[in-house]
Amino acid sequence: MAIAHYKRAAAETKADIICANVYSEQHQLIQPTGGAIWHHGVQSFTTTHSVGTLIRRVLHHTYGYYSHRYPTAADAAFILKATQQGASTARANFVAGQYNTKGFSYRYKAALLCELFIIQKEFFPKWLQLLLLVYRLIKNYAQL
Repeated sequence: MAIAHYKRAAAETKADIICANVYSEQHQLIQPTGGAIWHHGVQSFTTTHSVGTLIRRVLHHTYGYYSHRYPTAADAAFILKATQQGASTARANFVAGQYNTKGFSYRYKAALLCELFIIQKEFFPKWLQLLLLVYRLIKNYAQL
């Protein structure tokens, strides 16, 4: 069912990246956060890469493949690079599936937060991203 919804959204919007909603394993709806990309990163317009995002294949030919430098956030690095260089996004209003929150990036939250800082500082002011990293580390202290 999700594939049909993605195909329809891609045909209707012509966007390079289609972002859908997903459910967590606790059956909570996960939606893009909205807001500024410098603050929320790619989560401002995407949910999860593995279930909630469809990427046109041609983007990998244009912007390269996922970087091995970021074991937990290579998808975010790719999506941010592509969108900052002109790739278009569209939000599709359907639930693509269920996202497993017991994966690598959730088990190693500190690594994920640090990688996201490294990625974000390449596009946005380093001092601001450093403040956001400290904030996120404090906010997620119990999960680290």
